[in-house]
Amino acid sequence: MGESWLDTLGAKKEDVFAAIRSIRKFADMYARRANDRTAPGGQVGGAAAFDEFLKAEALSEILRGVSRGMTPEAAAEAAKGYAKEMVHKHNARSKDVSWKRWPGGADDKVDWAMRMLTNASK
Repeated sequence: MGESWLDTLGAKKEDVFAAIRSIRKFADMYARRANDRTAPGGQVGGAAAFDEFLKAEALSEILRGVSRGMTPEAAAEAAKGYAKEMVHKHNARSKDVSWKRWPGGADDKVDWAMRMLTNASK
């Protein structure tokens, strides 16, 4: 097995870990917001909670990819694919147009996280 991206960072590793902590804080914030928008008993009140849940999961997925040794770019592509699959499953649950979400709804958050990680590694 080859060297992971994190192992190649040398002195910049601590800067990348700081970026990871910052991204994790945002993922946690979105997860809290999703939880706050979920009705008691675990029933989602419409699709309001899904938008925040999608952001939280997409950011968490890019961090999982990096922790498994992927580059930020590869982890971002994997996270976008994961988010698109989540949206596809979400959209299939209802014919109500207000329920439907755009498949690229988390792309901007994933791109932001990728830039944070890439910039920290330079």
